[in-house]
Amino acid sequence: MQSAQEEPRLVRAEVSGAYSQHDRATGFWHLRAEKRTGISHSGIGTAPAPVSSIRMRSTADTYPLKDLDHRFVSIDASEVFARGGGPAGAHSGHVRPETAHLLLTLADHSR
Repeated sequence: MQSAQEEPRLVRAEVSGAYSQHDRATGFWHLRAEKRTGISHSGIGTAPAPVSSIRMRSTADTYPLKDLDHRFVSIDASEVFARGGGPAGAHSGHVRPETAHLLLTLADHSR
């Protein structure tokens, strides 16, 4: 019998992060305060391993395992997280069915 360490994982996405160019809280405001944008605006950026970049899909579209089977996955959600009022823009735009679809897909591929 294999130990838990020896069992193969189905998906290697140790870090998956969705971002949107419409997130002004981590775009405009972080840029002013920290001299760089936050990951919720521009994606994961540099990492100690290659970063795979994909776009967020609708709830009707599936995420193939090959799209998520990377150590770092940066998900462009600019088409989905596009609306938001006030100075934060779409910062809180992640409460959407598409986000749940992505999370459930990651969980399903990890079983």
